[in-house]
Amino acid sequence: MHIHIDNSHNYEYNNNMTNKTIYSLNAFLSLLIGAGIYFLLRNDILFLSWIPVKVPFAHLSFLGDEIIRYYISDALWSYSLCFSLFRLHLPETNIAIIVVSLSFCFGCIWEVLQYYGFVKGTGDIFDCVAYGVGCLAALCIYFLIKRRKK
Repeated sequence: MHIHIDNSHNYEYNNNMTNKTIYSLNAFLSLLIGAGIYFLLRNDILFLSWIPVKVPFAHLSFLGDEIIRYYISDALWSYSLCFSLFRLHLPETNIAIIVVSLSFCFGCIWEVLQYYGFVKGTGDIFDCVAYGVGCLAALCIYFLIKRRKK
C-alpha cells in the first residue's frame, strides 16, 4: 500500500517565507543606508538637533555630494517603504504596482505639505523625482525576485 502525501503547501509556505525575508532585508538595509547618509553627511535634520553630536562629514564637499546628501537618502526611503509594504502583503504583480504608486504618492504628498508649511522641510520637486526613482527601483527588484522564484 502506497500513501501519497501532498506537501505542496510546504513549498508555498517556504517560498513565502523566503520572499518575506528578502523583502525585509531590502527594506531594512535601504533604510539603514539612508539613515547612515543622513547621520554622516547632513547637519540640518530634525532628529539630530535633539542629540548633542557633531555630524562627522557634513562639512565635506565633493563631486555629487548634493545628490548623495539630499536625494539618494530620499530614494532609499521610498525603496524601503515599498519593500516594507511588499513584506506585509506579498502582493501579486498588479497589486505591487498599486503599492509602488501609493508609496510614490505618499512621498509627493509629504513634499506638498512641506512646500505649504504644514510640516518642516523644503518641498523640493527633486525629492519627488528621488521618490519616483526609489519606487521604480523597488518595482524592478520586486519583478526580478518574482521572476527568479518561478
